[in-house]
Amino acid sequence: MFKNSTTYQTLQAAKPEYIKRAARMPHLDANAEFQRIENAIEQFGFEIYNDLDQSSIYYTVLEMAEVALSIEEGLNHATLLFNKHPDSGDYELCYYPIYHGMIQLLKESNCVKRIDAALVYNGDNFVFQGINKDVIHEATFNSTGLENIQALYGRVEGVDGEIYVEVLEREFVEATIKHHQNSPVASSLWSNEFVTVMLKKTALRRVIASCVDLFLHDNPELKIRLQALSRIERRFWSMIEANQFIDHELRRNQAIELAKKESAEDTAFAFKVPSRFNAKVVTSEYTHIIDRVPEASATSAPSYNAGYIMGQSTEQTPEVTDCNVFSGRGWMDDEW
Repeated sequence: MFKNSTTYQTLQAAKPEYIKRAARMPHLDANAEFQRIENAIEQFGFEIYNDLDQSSIYYTVLEMAEVALSIEEGLNHATLLFNKHPDSGDYELCYYPIYHGMIQLLKESNCVKRIDAALVYNGDNFVFQGINKDVIHEATFNSTGLENIQALYGRVEGVDGEIYVEVLEREFVEATIKHHQNSPVASSLWSNEFVTVMLKKTALRRVIASCVDLFLHDNPELKIRLQALSRIERRFWSMIEANQFIDHELRRNQAIELAKKESAEDTAFAFKVPSRFNAKVVTSEYTHIIDRVPEASATSAPSYNAGYIMGQSTEQTPEVTDCNVFSGRGWMDDEW
């Protein structure tokens, strides 16, 4: 359709390397998938097709071969989008694995027993103990409005009992909501009605992309796929701005590297808890890096766990709750 354009020529230049890399993945028909890529980009329309940044096309296509999550619609594993660069005005090709596809990667690894996510609200009993220790979270469900969300976390548990936790502070939550509600593509998915479920999906994406070096030690092929996935996710989150967000990311990555290097608990994980954080955050080993705040009143409310064990649902529904992480409600799951 657009064979005279530089976009078409760039795609053809990337095709041999794409086929070579994708051929390592027995579940993926490399030629059929490349045809899907060409068709998806053509559907952007003539103007955007012609204005796509050539380097973004080339390297995105090669990353798609490494992650090897198909954009076939029926699978709901990944999608192709375009993003207009705020400075250059050029359109960039963007590959977004959907969280269903990311979970599929972990299933294929046979290394992960469980993955879940939850929101921390004002008044909850919440103790973060490091990225390699389980969190303590007892939800009260007394203040579940959007304005009372104080943190968000995702958690992965390996078959041998290993734990990886990502905790995202209120600044991150606010910036994420703002970014998506201002997006012409994602704003309908991120309306206030669905914000909680989309935030949980966000936490799932984040924890999956970040746990790559703690699992899959004996599966180099899957590790390559997850490392490519992690690079894509890091670029996406770099587009979201918030107070202290860049500084927080630097500290988070430094702490993760330290934990890997020392094969020890992440005692250097320097979370700066927002001053208005009203949850109970008390651990003796973290007092030097976490601001002390007044403890919330003790509550015996049960923990709410909306999670997923590989192969079965694990929902425990309290009397009052927000949406389940795994809603299964058609278009809501097409989150990017």
